[in-house]
Amino acid sequence: MNGVNIKIVHMIFVADFIYGYGAGLGVTAGAHRYWTHKSYKAKLPLRIILAVLYLITGMVKSSKHLILTTRSFGM
Repeated sequence: MNGVNIKIVHMIFVADFIYGYGAGLGVTAGAHRYWTHKSYKAKLPLRIILAVLYLITGMVKSSKHLILTTRSFGM
């Protein structure tokens, strides 16, 4: 590999890490902690960011079921 290809591979690795970390944050801090348990108060900009981060996970179809199921167990 030449120097350009190594830089591209490193950039892709960093972008994938940020993407994955952001998606995980959208699930744990957004869908689970905020919308399911109402653990904290969030203003509109943070809610939008958490929603976008959650949407990139692709779990949108199951989100309503996840939230309702977790609430019904009283967790």
